[in-house]
This record gives sequence, structure tokens and C-alpha cells, in this order.
Amino acid sequence: MESSNPSTESSGTRKEWSFPPPLHKIIFFLVTTLSAFLQLHYSNQTPPVEQSYIMQAFFVALSVYSTSLAIEYELQTHGSSHLDNIKRMTLLLGVLPLVLLMLILCPLYGLLTFASWAIYLVRVTLSLYQEYPKLLTHVSGWMLDVLKRKFTREEKQLPLSL
Repeated sequence: MESSNPSTESSGTRKEWSFPPPLHKIIFFLVTTLSAFLQLHYSNQTPPVEQSYIMQAFFVALSVYSTSLAIEYELQTHGSSHLDNIKRMTLLLGVLPLVLLMLILCPLYGLLTFASWAIYLVRVTLSLYQEYPKLLTHVSGWMLDVLKRKFTREEKQLPLSL
């Protein structure tokens, strides 16, 4: 019996997936919620200078997370063999903006969460240590191909009518 789901093939070899995955939806929700709390927390006062550095790090971390999420999506659509490693790193990068927001809102709890995030980062990095050269080669090659396609133009010949 064939499935009526358009995301599966008749042989059933292709997995069904939605994007973004549920964990990323939770990260998006928490970043939005904590950002609103941050706005409420500093509605009547100016944040200290240290926290402006943390906010800059937050924006950089959020940008890196968004980029890694886009890379995960592209590799998922092309069926990469490094997809599991990319997923782990993307989730790890997605938690960093949350940790930085917690560091601003509740400094003591933020330090504890940042320390646990750093320990988990070391653990994941050590577990993927052998895979990093292959992973970086694969992702950088893919990104160069995408950039090459985006920035090179083919000159189109207009038909000449006489």
C-alpha cells in the first residue's frame, strides 16, 4: 500500500521531516520570551557596560546559530553523511544565545548555565574531534559551491531578430 504522504517515496526509503525541528522551535520561543523579559527588566534603567558586551556576543551567537541552521537545512535536503554532527553542533550553538540572555537577566544562574554549556561544548568537541577535518572540508566545499553559484552570472545571448 503506497503512502499518500508527499514527503515519502514509494519505496519508503526517505524519512519524513519538518523544518525547523521541534527543539529549534523551543529555542526560538525561549529566545523571544527571554528577549521580552530583558526589555521589561531594563525598561526604566540603562544596562551596565558589561551587559552591552554580552548583548553584542548574543547577536553574534544568534547570527552564527542562524547560519548553522541554514547549513543544517541545506545538508538535510541533500542527504549529507555529516548531518548528525551538524545537528548536534547546531543545537549547541542554539543554546548559547539563551545562556547569554540568562547571564544578563540572572547573573548567578547565567554563570552556572554558561559553565554547564562550556563543559558540554568540550564534551561534544572531544567526541567529534576525529570528524572535524572531514566535516569542515564538506561544509566549506558546499558553501563555496553555493557562493560560486550565487555570484557568477551566465551571460545570456539575446535572440537577434532581423
